Amino acid sequence: MRILMRSRGKIIIALLLVLSLSLVLLGCNSNNAQQSSGDPKDTPIRIGVNNWPENIAAANMWKILLEEKGYKVELISGEKAPIYTGVSSGDLELGLEVWLPLLDKPYYDQYKDKLETYGPWYNGARVGLVVPEYVDVNSIEELNDNKDKFLVNGTPTIVGIDAGASIMKETAGAIEKYNLDYQLMNGSEAAMMAALKRAYDNNEPVAVTHWTPHWAFSVYDLKFLDDPRKA
Repeated sequence: MRILMRSRGKIIIALLLVLSLSLVLLGCNSNNAQQSSGDPKDTPIRIGVNNWPENIAAANMWKILLEEKGYKVELISGEKAPIYTGVSSGDLELGLEVWLPLLDKPYYDQYKDKLETYGPWYNGARVGLVVPEYVDVNSIEELNDNKDKFLVNGTPTIVGIDAGASIMKETAGAIEKYNLDYQLMNGSEAAMMAALKRAYDNNEPVAVTHWTPHWAFSVYDLKFLDDPRKA
């Protein structure tokens, strides 16, 4: 998982290196008004934040670290597309959750001439279809043979999140690639987590779109379904 960043001269880059950051997505336009004369610490560093637990945690961590170095920090909530737009235009300096080379590729390709990347801050990030460990299904290929276990209002269902999320597009592609007789339920992360908790508390099967890092994997015993067709 990576960081989306717009250049604010060498100051932020050097600071992030001091703080042991190993990957950054950086805006190329260095002719920013914020690089003019004067103390750069007087101008807030604006961080775009997706409403996802790991993103919120990372943003607040960096806010604390940067403020300890004397910088002002503003956390700006937004969806993925506006954060890319904001960073590329200079309205934001940082976005802390960039999934490359797959999930964020459409956004990155659109703005890559104004952005640069520097190695991951979290290794082992993963997205896919997830079920509780107690469910006797281990591969996406097995879902059609077990569709009666995953009914929502009588229809085999994979519980998803926001319709515009990249993981939803990838899941729709997996449904097509595996010819799954399932509907993909749009909703929100909160609704998906509520469905997961409800099923888990009752020891019932449920299939959801999910990712790591996420706190759910420390609370529930979950597993990713194997994806032999690399959907």
